[in-house]
Amino acid sequence: CGTSNGLAKSITFDAKEYHSLLESTFLVARGQTIRLDLSRYETRNEVKTSFLTFAWAMIADIDIDSEICRCLGYFRIDLWGVVKISRMKRYSGKLYYLPPSTTTDSSSTIALPNIKEPISLDSANNWKVIEDDSFLLLWASHVTHASESCYNSPPSSPLNNNGVFQIMLIRGKNVGRLAMVQILLGLDSGSHVSHKDIQFIDCVAYRLEPANADDSYNCLDGEVIEKGTVQA
Repeated sequence: CGTSNGLAKSITFDAKEYHSLLESTFLVARGQTIRLDLSRYETRNEVKTSFLTFAWAMIADIDIDSEICRCLGYFRIDLWGVVKISRMKRYSGKLYYLPPSTTTDSSSTIALPNIKEPISLDSANNWKVIEDDSFLLLWASHVTHASESCYNSPPSSPLNNNGVFQIMLIRGKNVGRLAMVQILLGLDSGSHVSHKDIQFIDCVAYRLEPANADDSYNCLDGEVIEKGTVQA
């Protein structure tokens, strides 16, 4: 379920059950099953399957770089969040995305373009693009919780089974350290969604093209995958 039990937390949250070993065991014993969204992620040389989240920029850097103090448990995330905000950097790249309204059935498999070829933005294929040199955070999710205590994507639900990604974006040269502190503190309760500097995008497919592959990690379900262009 991920290092921090994000999938288990999302399921118990949607079931309106308290998240603990006892309640999780109770849900298993009931024997009810649901279909779960899985995502196919492609880089130039790898193909991965995901059930949780994809992160790039600040969240990915916090998650991966804090591994050096893993002995601190989940507190390492809070500690490294302070470090990254104090040294706040911005990232350049392009985000292409395909809105769900462009498909007749958003739960069906989407045919992805060849990752080594550019995406056409003509009106026939309906792809959109955001190009910016001041990305701070990109976080795509199918589930409500990335961890037991991180309610990062309230619009998501593993029970929806609708094939839709919720992508949380923070970008802009006017977003300062105070705003990032407020947003990260709001992740526990989900209150960050109302912050003026956050943008949520619904899509059934997307491609991220970092301007510099070495600027950040591609972090899929808490693990590093190949840097550079990635699509799902």
